Amino acid sequence: MKSCKFLVLIIFVTIKSSFGQVGTNIGVDTLDTKISTAIKFYRGYIDQFTKGSKVDYSKYYSAEDCKQFKVPDKMAFSLMGSDPIYKWGKPTILSIKYENEFIHIKTLFGESDSSKNLTVYYICNHFVKFDKAMKPYFINPMSINLKQWQSKTNRNVTYYFPKYHHFNKVKSDSLISKITQLEKDWDLKPINIRYYFTNTNDEMQIFRGFDYNFGMGNTDKPSGLSDATDNLVFSSGWGENYFHEIVHLYLNKLHPNSPLNEGLAVFYGGSLGHNLDWHLHRINQYLKEHPEIDLNNLDKFYYMDNLTNPNSALKGLLCELTFKKKGIVGLKRIMTYTTLDEILSEEFNVKKLDWNKFYRSTLQNY
Repeated sequence: MKSCKFLVLIIFVTIKSSFGQVGTNIGVDTLDTKISTAIKFYRGYIDQFTKGSKVDYSKYYSAEDCKQFKVPDKMAFSLMGSDPIYKWGKPTILSIKYENEFIHIKTLFGESDSSKNLTVYYICNHFVKFDKAMKPYFINPMSINLKQWQSKTNRNVTYYFPKYHHFNKVKSDSLISKITQLEKDWDLKPINIRYYFTNTNDEMQIFRGFDYNFGMGNTDKPSGLSDATDNLVFSSGWGENYFHEIVHLYLNKLHPNSPLNEGLAVFYGGSLGHNLDWHLHRINQYLKEHPEIDLNNLDKFYYMDNLTNPNSALKGLLCELTFKKKGIVGLKRIMTYTTLDEILSEEFNVKKLDWNKFYRSTLQNY
């Protein structure tokens, strides 16, 4: 599940899949035999995504990466969920050169409009290696960068973090305590989780293989992302105790069609460095200053500033109200609904035309 900080980038639904063959920038040497082979291999890989093909990663990634991850390319789906980033814009190889035992390919994905204004979606790095038969394969940038990191394991969570960080066992124990209670409340078995964390979001994006993407360069704040395919958590600014994404790994799979999955994670683990209560008080004040906002169309209220995602917080409010009245039993029941309309109608006796009044009065009395 994506971190709330990226929801503001919903405008990217307008991204065009204007992909053409991977181009090369001036100055890129394409005459070297191994480099030309790496480019051909790389183009073939990107082409799999643009054609909508199901990628067989065993044909492209190292045996070790394929053993470690079901999806060893941790850039491909890291920015907009299920939409592969390689379909965005026009890719141009900026540089390709030998780097130790690898061939390092750096690519810009972007496009220009009719006025020749350039939009850069991201700049990414791929590392190609050759086996003894001179067959190329990718090495996940994370696998390379992890050699400079350290790790610690606490119960079912293995942490990976930069060498500059001193592991905080107290914060880790706090996370494990929350996980243990969550397993007990929801009758779940432990999940083995790999938890990667850095101080800043830019550090995390570089670790994963980006020089730049549209989520970097903004005002930095605690954020995170979960990867349910391989049970991974990527966190920046939270240290050892980011419960929000852990909740996604445990509970999203129980009710994948629930409209409250993000709200439930905010209820349990907060968002963007603050708990649900903090966000609800901010939303209440914001709505007082903006009486024109119509919460009858809640999905249209997805942005108010860079610190709070109002949509997920208001869905978290429904989880909070339910838990206060009916405990964990009520939470389990409310997650079985597949539409917000059903939840408000059946559980709160609120009709669609009354959502605005309900939310505003509830926040006022919160």
